[in-house]
This record gives sequence, C-alpha cells and structure tokens, in this order.
Amino acid sequence: MLQPNPILLGPEYTWRLLRALAEIRCKGQTRSKTLLGNPPFTNPVYISYKNQLLIAPKHLHPHITVACPNFNAFYDREIAPVYTETEKFLGDNGLDSHHAHFTLKDVVGLQKVANECVVIIKDEYSREIVGTLYFDSAKALKEKEGLNSAVLKLLDLEQYPQLSHLIQESIWVSGHPKARLVLLCENQHYLLQWKKAFAQQVELRHAGGRNVTKLAHAPDPGATFCYFGDWDYAGLSTYRDVYAIHLLNHNRRTRLLTPPQNAPRKQVGIAGHGSRWPSDLWKKLSHPEIPLEELFNDEQRKLIDELNQNDKWIEEESVLFNDLLAYNGLLN
Repeated sequence: MLQPNPILLGPEYTWRLLRALAEIRCKGQTRSKTLLGNPPFTNPVYISYKNQLLIAPKHLHPHITVACPNFNAFYDREIAPVYTETEKFLGDNGLDSHHAHFTLKDVVGLQKVANECVVIIKDEYSREIVGTLYFDSAKALKEKEGLNSAVLKLLDLEQYPQLSHLIQESIWVSGHPKARLVLLCENQHYLLQWKKAFAQQVELRHAGGRNVTKLAHAPDPGATFCYFGDWDYAGLSTYRDVYAIHLLNHNRRTRLLTPPQNAPRKQVGIAGHGSRWPSDLWKKLSHPEIPLEELFNDEQRKLIDELNQNDKWIEEESVLFNDLLAYNGLLN
C-alpha cells in the first residue's frame, strides 16, 4: 500500500505530473506541458518541498523544464518509490488508459478499493458509500468519471452493487398515473423528467440493466408502449428483448421511437462508451420468432445502417423529451 509523503497527496500531484518528473530524473529535462502554469512555472511543485526550488524553466527555452540541484535527491527519496509502485499497480490492474488525471491520493483510494473489493460487493456499497469511504466525499466518483470507471473495473462490475440490485430487480416508474402512453427508458435520464412526462400524460418506466424479464410481470395501464434508449448495439438489442417479452407474454407490440434527424452522433468507443457494432449486426439484432421488419421500420433500419457504417451512436440523453415525442408524432 502506498504511504507517500503527505506533500505528495496534494491535488497538484497527478500521475501525469509524476511521469513528467520521472522524465526529468531520467533525462534531465522534459517538454511536458503539465508542469507549465499560467503564467508559466507557477505550479506548486516548484516550491512544495521546504521552499526549495526543485525544477525551473531552461534558460532561453521556457517550454522546457529542467532539474535544479536539489531535485534528484528529492526525487530519489520521495518520488521514486511511489512512482514505481503506482506504475505497477495501474499496469497490473489494467488502468493504464484511465490514469492520466489521477492524483496520487486517488491511487491510494483505488488501492484500498482493490484490497476490499470482496466487502464492497458483499455489502452492496453504493457509489456514494465508496466515494465517502475511499475518496474525498460522497460526490467524488460522480464528479470524476475516469476515477469512477477505474473503481468499477477493479470491482469487475458495470454498476455498483446497490444500484445494480435496484436496476435489475425493480421497476422504476414516474410521470402520469393515468397515462396515454408508457415510455420505457434504457437509462435513468428520462425518469428524472417526470414533470415533462406528467404534462404530456406519459408514464416513464426504466427498462435498462439488461434484466428486462421483470417487464413480463409489470402492470399494464392499458396505454401504448414505446421504447427509447441509446442507439448503439446494446441499446437496440435491449429494445429487441423488450419487444419480444411484451409480444410473447402479453401480445403487446412496443413501438421503438426514432431519434430526430438532428440528434448528435458520437464516436463509438470514446468517453467510456463500450458498445461496439458487431460485423454481423442484423443477424445479432434479429429474433427467431419476430420478423426484422416488425422490429425496425424502414427509416430505423436506414439510420442503424448509417450509424454502423460510420462507427457512430446516438446517446439517449442527447435527445430532449419533448423533441422525441414531437418527432415521433406523439406530442400533445
């Protein structure tokens, strides 16, 4: 377990900065912009140890940072052991792509998570509990997407145990109690917009978490059922499963809502997105008992082909609630 000098637990000591310092120790200088402040060379690392100047801009070359006489001794004593252990921990746990903005304090918290993952899963800790116990606050993981992603990777989970349990087993409902239509949402985004749903006489239900079999036992308000989620492979395959459950259990057809034509397209695989289009997409999206033409209309199949060919996707949260209803002819 890392036990660094408390100085190194300040917010300025990110893993990216430590790598820049390691380069200075190895090569005597670095061009890393991480060490440049505004104005240049105001980063606290320069005077953070007993008011000693550790590094400085190279004469006549301010974009290059060089070591001062006190730097090597400080680095070897305080940073080298920490750098080596941090590098090994991140590499051993497959966090190499997450680590750039981690502070050393974040890494200490991640080590504790790794050591106590069995307890975290067994006792069904929520994201807020993990944030409170291992990081700065209950909001720490909400505010740091990369750190949150790293915690889930260490736990080998897609959702936190408490949230995952709720999503898997519970049917979340908001909106109008006497709905003219029910909108099934892949994510929780629309559930929070109950005022808009109420105004449109829409009931919202959560249909994510991949455990959509719970929908077979959900009450039927006698309204039209619609589905909207991420337009990526995961979201569309979830819709296919929802459609099959409703049709085979209740002889009910669920309408897939189409995102407006101006909905923003995002690149597959970036910013934590992990749902990639398979090479045999239409085979994967098909169902043995339901014709493909029944699952997706012509416009929808054309849009799916476009997204697949361009390696793009449309995020549920990027489409405004009323815009979605209006485009699909459902707005009051």
